[in-house]
Amino acid sequence: YRRGNLRTVMTHNIKPNETTTAYVTFQVSLQINAKPWAQVFLDGTTRKPLGQTPLSGVIVPVGSVLVFENPNFAAKSYQVTEKDTAIQVDFQ
Repeated sequence: YRRGNLRTVMTHNIKPNETTTAYVTFQVSLQINAKPWAQVFLDGTTRKPLGQTPLSGVIVPVGSVLVFENPNFAAKSYQVTEKDTAIQVDFQ
């Protein structure tokens, strides 16, 4: 499967005269930073903590939402795209 410059390989066993549905998730590796700093979470039905900025080599699904929290500022969200390699959030 391909999406932009992303590629993933999956194997499907499809029997004759059957139809199947495939759910494909593409992932990107990110450098994540915030000024002054933030705790970063992967939003979803269960929030997954990713750590405190700066973060490097974080692998997340395309389309996922990152939540940046610093106790001195309102939280900020960012939706990951297939073109992202580095994300910088500025609270000021």
